[in-house]
Amino acid sequence: MSESRKTRRRNIRINNILLIILMILPVAVVGAFAANIIRVRNAETGSGETIEDTEVEKIENEFKNEYYSIGYNATEVSKQYFRELDDAIKKETPDRGEISAALVKCFISEYYTWTNKDGNYDIGGMQYIYTDRRSDFEAYTRYNFYSEFDLYYTQFGRDALIEVSDVTVNSVSQNSGFVFTNEETGEVTTLESYDVDASWSYAPGTSMDVANIQSHALFQVVDHNGRMEIAAINYQEEPVQEENYGY
Repeated sequence: MSESRKTRRRNIRINNILLIILMILPVAVVGAFAANIIRVRNAETGSGETIEDTEVEKIENEFKNEYYSIGYNATEVSKQYFRELDDAIKKETPDRGEISAALVKCFISEYYTWTNKDGNYDIGGMQYIYTDRRSDFEAYTRYNFYSEFDLYYTQFGRDALIEVSDVTVNSVSQNSGFVFTNEETGEVTTLESYDVDASWSYAPGTSMDVANIQSHALFQVVDHNGRMEIAAINYQEEPVQEENYGY
């Protein structure tokens, strides 16, 4: 066999080998890519992710009912009071006065706590406010109680802000009813209503002057289509002297 023919056969053999390699290479790359996807997916669903999913499930199950819920960043006090509210709602014969008292404790622990907030737009306890007046209350809050949140946040840091540590319900009583007038339609509605007098304390360690921060109020809680909501808040100082505080 001539030298040229041997060379030609060798080149053909080499070309065939290269062709086979080129055919196998994409398959290997795709296989490696798929294996990597499986590995990452398994890693994401490993122990760390399982804990997170469990925590989310716990929040959804324990801190949520047909009317209310609380977020993942709630304080331990807020969680405790939410459990009380949940228990009151789920009684065989629910007592609206008891629900009103528990609801006010939840609102206070969320609204007057700043250690878990990100800005003056992050207003706690809004779900407990009377639905038809919620936007008014939110606007009022941003320009009043929460107006200096960003200043304190910048000056002291979040951990040094106010946090409700305890709420005491001094009295609960049913009143003559809450009269609400729809400004658009003029329709007047009278709702079953309860007065809840409550006071609260702030946890030590805050850099804010709690002596000058509200710690007592009279809340008017109404039955709004089967859902208890706060329709008015009256600020009180000692001796008792009422003025419209809320909205």
